[in-house]
Amino acid sequence: MDEFRRHWGLVLASHLGLMLGVATMAFSYTIGVFTRPLMREFGWSDAQVLAALVFVTVPTLVMAVVAGWIADRYGVRRVVLVSQFAFGLSFIAIALFVTNLASFYALYALMALCGGGTIAVTFAK
Repeated sequence: MDEFRRHWGLVLASHLGLMLGVATMAFSYTIGVFTRPLMREFGWSDAQVLAALVFVTVPTLVMAVVAGWIADRYGVRRVVLVSQFAFGLSFIAIALFVTNLASFYALYALMALCGGGTIAVTFAK
């Protein structure tokens, strides 16, 4: 229990980082909320919108390995901070630059690449 008292800030930061990371934001909390508005705005089907999850899953799997390697080499803090910032920018890019289905998928893939350091692999380290 003493260890938790001394390092509660680290636990809180990790919790917030995971909560605002690619695995949570791209999968759990946003795609379902944005499906209907995207369908109305662009005329896409729900299957076309939800197919974006493939474009975030595969790059996230690749980035899990890369993020772990980079974290071992340069430190977890640097990886998490850079990745969290880049992930936020890529999330904004989705709102600003989606014009067609291909750009939507490409930006979702970019979001996964940028957010690779926000997954549980880095926070567990």
